[in-house]
Order: sequence, then structure tokens, then C-alpha cells
Amino acid sequence: MKDDYLTCGVHHYYDADTVPPDGTAKGTITFLDPTAYPSCLWIGKRISIQEGSRIVGYATINKIFNSILESEDKFIEYSGNVYKYLGNGPKATGVDGGWRMATEIFFRCIDCGYLMNAGNPENDRCLCGKMNKDVDYGRFGSALEDDAIEVYQRADMSETIE
Repeated sequence: MKDDYLTCGVHHYYDADTVPPDGTAKGTITFLDPTAYPSCLWIGKRISIQEGSRIVGYATINKIFNSILESEDKFIEYSGNVYKYLGNGPKATGVDGGWRMATEIFFRCIDCGYLMNAGNPENDRCLCGKMNKDVDYGRFGSALEDDAIEVYQRADMSETIE
């Protein structure tokens, strides 16, 4: 599944019929055609929940019931390159207490899908404006919570993506 693909799904919440704005709930999402999206999910992946083009919430994958959807290899394709998922938040960059800003590290905005090179010596902002890098002041910031930022590195050419 490409990062910019959308699918329809049926939501079932365990302890509620609906989820209010800023609310949380545990439940399941059943894709209407999972065969169209093989190997697209992994434990810990965070996906946006949308009504049309409007993002109304997020889901963090805790369990995958349909093996067709499960990916052992955590890769994405972006602008013709392949990137390997390292995790979410600052700890995924390999340091405690902050973000490691190195050229081999990339941050992905889960709202717009933009992939930002952490070590590029230029100011940068994702397409939706929720991730910003200010090299003049040595800052990286996000309107998203830290653990919502996905961290990647460029994949070694011996690694593959299906």
C-alpha cells in the first residue's frame, strides 16, 4: 500500500458506539478489500482516520487479525526511494531526551505523509505545516505529539520491499 492511498473500512469500538472529538476508544477496523493492501501494517504503525479528505483521528495498530495485511518488513516508498521504519518518537533516532538530527534519519508526518531529512542543513516544513525544522536555532518541532512522528532511514540496497 502506498502512503497516499486511502481505503474504506468498518469501525467497531469495544465499549462505545461512537468516539467524541478528542476522545479515545479501543476497537477494530476491517478494510473492505484487504487484498488490495497486502503487507501494509505492522504493530506500532499509526494511521490516520479520515472522513473524506479531513483527518478526524488516528489509530495505532496493536494487533493484526488478517495476515494478508501484516508486514514483517517495515518499509515505505517515497519519491522513488525506499526507507526502513525505525520506530516512533525521539528514542527511534537512537538517543534519549531529544531528536538526533543526522543525514541518515528521516521524519515522517503522519498527517500529510511528508518525509523530512533530519540532517539536511536547510530549514524545512512538512506540507501541512505540523512538522518544522529550524536549523538556524537548531530546533525540530511538531504540532503532533512526539510519538506520532515516524522515524525512518534510507534502506540498504540489499533490503527489498514487496
